[in-house]
Amino acid sequence: MDYIEINQKLEKLDLQARIKWARAFWANKKILLTTAFGLEGSALIHILSLLWPEVNFTNLDTGYQFSEVQLVKQQLEMRYGIKIQLAKPDLDVVAYEKKHKGPLYTNNPNQCCFDRKVSVLKKLVKSYDVWISAIRRDQSFARANTPIISKDDQFNVIKFCPLVDWRRKDTWSFIKKHQIPHSPLFEQGYTSIGCKPCTQINPTPNNERAGRWIATSKTECGLHYPIKKKL
Repeated sequence: MDYIEINQKLEKLDLQARIKWARAFWANKKILLTTAFGLEGSALIHILSLLWPEVNFTNLDTGYQFSEVQLVKQQLEMRYGIKIQLAKPDLDVVAYEKKHKGPLYTNNPNQCCFDRKVSVLKKLVKSYDVWISAIRRDQSFARANTPIISKDDQFNVIKFCPLVDWRRKDTWSFIKKHQIPHSPLFEQGYTSIGCKPCTQINPTPNNERAGRWIATSKTECGLHYPIKKKL
């Protein structure tokens, strides 16, 4: 696959055209969308359920998610007639914290993210040909050069990011226009949603991910950019 040529073509298309192209290009392939129920995830669920309903919708359930996650999951399932699967780590939170003598996110959040997100996706994605992600380039410096299509070496799968060139205002506009179910946390001051213990109301609105892992140098969970297991 000539990723450079394909990306040049897709950069000129809008979201709907990108999705239609992808469905035709990957006909009969197994497709996975993972979502943590951020605004972008809800937006993609909306468009995919209409244009590419064969996609498997999955949430990586770390056991530490906000309770609001279950609400928006149910709302999306009811609105679009889909089933959002839950992919969980081998150990539940109680067993995991017992093994590590307490919550690992307090002293080694990178290891916690790896165990409860990255390792889960590594197992899951083996059954799929393409992984769809809702990340945007302007969410962080690390994501600034994300291509629409690439080969993800960490997970050994083709990665499709159809929203990379959107901005936050584009996402909100799309959500409001189509009245898409989304987490109420975004109306409360959260700008990025991760696990509850590691996510706070954003103290720096111009930095969308500033509410994640406050007081640490950590900026990514490891799904989109590999991280060291020890911070």
